[in-house]
Amino acid sequence: MKTRTFAILGFGHIGRRHTTIINGYSGCEVIAIVDPNKEIVNHELYPQNTPYFSSIEEMYNSGIQPEIVNIATPNGLHCQLAVK
Repeated sequence: MKTRTFAILGFGHIGRRHTTIINGYSGCEVIAIVDPNKEIVNHELYPQNTPYFSSIEEMYNSGIQPEIVNIATPNGLHCQLAVK
């Protein structure tokens, strides 16, 4: 089975929940987390060895290309991030 790769945009309550759920499924893996708050890497639910980025541009410039981007930011940012 092919592994589906995900990026999580926003690691607040919903982003943490989605990350935990996605990583709990076989064949799914969160390969990047994007959030402007770098302190999130210290959160107990932050998955070890998952790259952190402060912006979506930084993630794309790194060469990481997730198949699925999960937008878990405040609603007002969804459109802007979806376009990017």
